[in-house]
Amino acid sequence: MQDKTIDNILRHLHRECMNDRHDGLGHVVALMRLRGVEPDFKAKHAKMGYRKGREVERTTGDHHR
Repeated sequence: MQDKTIDNILRHLHRECMNDRHDGLGHVVALMRLRGVEPDFKAKHAKMGYRKGREVERTTGDHHR
C-alpha cells in the first residue's frame, strides 16, 4: 500500500471518530503522529461550528499548522 493511501485512510478514520461514528480516536491520532500526518479538523469545525472547534483545539492542544 502506498504511503499517501495510508495517510488518507488515517485522515478518514479521524473524521469518522470526530463525528462520533467510531471509537478509538486516541489510537488514530497516535498513528497519525507516528506517520507525521496532520489531523483534519474540518470535521470538528463542521460538527461544533468553527469557533467552538477552534476553542476545543486550543483546550486539547491539538493545533493544525
